[in-house]
Amino acid sequence: MNNRIKYLVVFALLVNVATLGFLLFRKPKMPPPPEHILIDALKLNKEQHEKFEILRGGNKQARDTHNAQIATLRRSLYSHWQIADSLQRDSTIAQINLLQHQIEQINWQHFADIRDLCQPEQQIIFDKLMLEVATRSSQKPQPPPKK
Repeated sequence: MNNRIKYLVVFALLVNVATLGFLLFRKPKMPPPPEHILIDALKLNKEQHEKFEILRGGNKQARDTHNAQIATLRRSLYSHWQIADSLQRDSTIAQINLLQHQIEQINWQHFADIRDLCQPEQQIIFDKLMLEVATRSSQKPQPPPKK
């Protein structure tokens, strides 16, 4: 009887270690970044891919600059919560709105520039992808499925 309990304890310990190892060391399945989805779906050639990377870098830099300005304005807006007068508050909010508007214009132009890189058959694929993005972005996010 004693040996049987020892074997059961060792077996349970091994199962627990294996389970912990699986949970700790498995890599979560992450979706590919959006730029990879575009590159793969459009089957960009080397020249198109190089131009795409240049466009992507410029877009990121412009968005980062605008987002940094928005962050500064938000800190200013909310750090003076008690003493901010309505004129100053409304002016700061208007500046934030303008920057967000400019970000949307930057993004729209970025996608238009990417579309211009494409051959006519790639543009058809691009248009379908953009329609899918527009559809997804207008939907309410769904909670992750329960396991």
